[in-house]
Amino acid sequence: MTAPVEMLTVAEARAAILERFASLEPETVLLLDAVDRVLTERIEADVDLPPFDNSSMDGYAVRALDIAGITYVDVDALGPWASRPPNPMALARAEARIHEEARGFVEGLRSRDEDAVAALRRAVEVLRTKEVEEALARLPSASAAERAVIDKLTSRLVNRLLHAPTRRLRELATGEREFLVRSFLSSWRDLRGDRE
Repeated sequence: MTAPVEMLTVAEARAAILERFASLEPETVLLLDAVDRVLTERIEADVDLPPFDNSSMDGYAVRALDIAGITYVDVDALGPWASRPPNPMALARAEARIHEEARGFVEGLRSRDEDAVAALRRAVEVLRTKEVEEALARLPSASAAERAVIDKLTSRLVNRLLHAPTRRLRELATGEREFLVRSFLSSWRDLRGDRE
């Protein structure tokens, strides 16, 4: 007879697994390329998204007559189904649909009337990235951690400096907002001599 094997607790097993992995360095990617990725820091939206009541946040109101014959099932009651492995085909279809909806949502955000604000932020981000790269080129001995600190610092500064103007721009009518951003970007390019 073999000796009983001592079992690890969930916490011990988790710790044993995680100690074999190293964290990746953070990187900046375009929003559409960020699907299926994990954030390295907390972000906050400047505006409510969506800017209207949303059933997933606000819920539904229904009349009993409208749902006659429908059985209400609490999420906790779905436990028995959770123990069965999902159908791979159904899972693949669900994941494809989720990705399709996420991409559609992101595209919808881009096509909103706030494109002028997004264009301003993209232009500033391009400048920030270029300036950081030029500064880091003059610091060849900087470690990866030091480079990450510089990148994060400049990103936070830009976000903090743009936060109030971005909120103010979004309060303006679409046409006025677009005119101001276009004027600013045009003047900015003239001042820089359009070095890009």
